[in-house]
Amino acid sequence: MLVLNWWSLFPDSFQFTLPICIFILLQSKNKISIQTISLYGIRIIHDPLIPYFSSTGHRSFLSFLFLPFFFPLMATENSSIRNPYEPSKPFTCITLSSVTRLLPSNYLTWKLQVEALLDGHDLLKYPDGSFPAPTTTVSTTDDPPVTISNPAHQTWRRQDRLIYGALLTTLSPEVASLVSQTTTSHDLWTLLQRTYAKASRSHLRQLKERLHTASKGTQSITTYMHSLKQTADLLASLGSPVSVEDMTDHVLRGLDDGYRAVIDGVNARDTAILFDDLLEKLLIHELSLVAAQRQVPAPMTALHAHARPNHYDKTQSG
Repeated sequence: MLVLNWWSLFPDSFQFTLPICIFILLQSKNKISIQTISLYGIRIIHDPLIPYFSSTGHRSFLSFLFLPFFFPLMATENSSIRNPYEPSKPFTCITLSSVTRLLPSNYLTWKLQVEALLDGHDLLKYPDGSFPAPTTTVSTTDDPPVTISNPAHQTWRRQDRLIYGALLTTLSPEVASLVSQTTTSHDLWTLLQRTYAKASRSHLRQLKERLHTASKGTQSITTYMHSLKQTADLLASLGSPVSVEDMTDHVLRGLDDGYRAVIDGVNARDTAILFDDLLEKLLIHELSLVAAQRQVPAPMTALHAHARPNHYDKTQSG
């Protein structure tokens, strides 16, 4: 017996046509077919067959059907869902798994990544507030007019919920607890901006002091410069940018005497040096310092100790 069931699992909006695979199991004299590939893997679509597998001990075969790596799935990270309210406007499902998890200390990085992805899908207008919710009801043109649910509002509400859910997946636990009372993507976006993008005078002073007292110490040049750049970028996002000259002073102030040649060379310039150019000079000098350390000869005392004859051995041999 060959059982085929195509079931309506695939909305029209799934333009990535998912492959439909039919498997035939030869058991005794019966031919049993069963399933199709769904968006998330193999799923059974003919319910009457489930008791057969459970009762006849074919659980291993049933498990085999749920191993998606046996079959080529043609799905993408972002997709769309059919919109029953306005069929010409399908809902966009977006995942933000590649976005850096938002912590209290990396709001700028998080915001840049999320804005780029949402803007690319034409969805940034929801969280930034430029596309407010339509009215919940509208009046028909009948005489007399009849008030009905507004399809545009239903479309807006469901799309906003999809965006809101995607944003929640990018938040660390401590940040997620902060937005637990929000209900829309715009509420969440505004609260995060108000919390992390607007700093008090004490916060600005703290960041400026961090730049002023920065020291390379045992850090590599890359780590040291990245830390300074991150602080400067945060200050810029808070409305207090650091000038090129001040940034150069902060960098040079934290270097040790091993970088004296670079320090003197930069201070002797008539024009300010850009951050990237200064980073390049420091990296080159760092490499020369590492190479010089590798060529340092062994201490003379160690060489003498190795070459000096053992007096105790001579007396014993004599």
